[in-house]
Amino acid sequence: MQQRRLYPWCRSRLRLVIAILVAFLFFSLPLVIWRSQCDDGAVISSPFTRSQERFPSAFKDDIHRDSLTIVMMSYPMTKRLHRLLQILRSILYDWPKDEGIVHEVLLVWNGAEQTIPHELLKLKFMYDTRHRSAYRGRGHAPHLRLIPQKLNSMANRWLIYPILRTDAVLNIDDDVDMSYAAARCLFSIWLQTPYSLVATDVRAIVDCVATAEHCKYGGPFDYMARERLPGIGLSYNIALPRALLVSRMYYMTFAESFHRVVQVPSQPTLTTFTSTQQDSLDRIVQELLCDDIAFNYAAANASIHFSRSAGTHFRSQRPIKAIPLLVKASVTSFPESNAAGALTLGHGMKLKRRECAKRLSILFSSDGGRTPFRLQHQIWQATCTVSK
Repeated sequence: MQQRRLYPWCRSRLRLVIAILVAFLFFSLPLVIWRSQCDDGAVISSPFTRSQERFPSAFKDDIHRDSLTIVMMSYPMTKRLHRLLQILRSILYDWPKDEGIVHEVLLVWNGAEQTIPHELLKLKFMYDTRHRSAYRGRGHAPHLRLIPQKLNSMANRWLIYPILRTDAVLNIDDDVDMSYAAARCLFSIWLQTPYSLVATDVRAIVDCVATAEHCKYGGPFDYMARERLPGIGLSYNIALPRALLVSRMYYMTFAESFHRVVQVPSQPTLTTFTSTQQDSLDRIVQELLCDDIAFNYAAANASIHFSRSAGTHFRSQRPIKAIPLLVKASVTSFPESNAAGALTLGHGMKLKRRECAKRLSILFSSDGGRTPFRLQHQIWQATCTVSK
């Protein structure tokens, strides 16, 4: 009799518990979905949209600040695979492990996965980050990731922001052998000026309207090794990626602006604005093969805030412009000649780079390129007294 009186009471309690659980799931499930969508570890497959809110969120706890990522790019028809393997093995095996400045090595492969040579796949098997942690602290060899691409594009090496896990990114050409001491020197300089583009090779984009005596081919801009400024000497404003160490934030800037289409004045009527045409970083890079210059323009026009530390406290954030810095370091180049499928070995590359500078200056200008571009001329140089 007593059990019969307790049964309705237990049933009402059970209904209450079920109702609470249903309510909890109803309100918590959207939060779980939202958190998974906002996870910085997810790979972003679609192009970025312009959003200033993304800049502060880039510094996450899973981003390592005491090491760097090395980025290289190659393609299926390369004739210097043996050189590429030699460079990769040197980084993975010969570089010292006790300091641990290299977090991992990313090889952007401009071809499908089935075109990757067996020798590279063997290295991939040994250092594949899918089967073990990509970072095990100091004293461990860096890991290797191969990143196949659908299209053979020079821009692919700059469109990898979602998978970068270090603040510092060292982009090296696949025909450049760099010593560990040189990489360590570049990294130490970059740590002092993390907003800079630290490079071992530089060039100059010249404003021919302001310095017409230096321009030989006509047009608003010229491209040369260095520009000789009166009373100052040789200067530069482009950092080449033979060996280029920059912040991962500039990779995000490049990706955000890469596919954005802008209405620009037609080139024959730059001063009158009688007609317009569409242009973008994507089009300029695909037509003129000047991804390195485009990356410099995107960085120079970025509005990015870096935290500058002062002891244990952080000062207020302020915008800092990208500045190229030339560092004389030990690098060895093994250029490829007459290579089938190589994108940058065609005729007329110098003319293409001058055309590239003109179109980029128009693209990043609010008045059709009449305002001087934002690439800052530098004469500062550093020297790494290191050996190979």
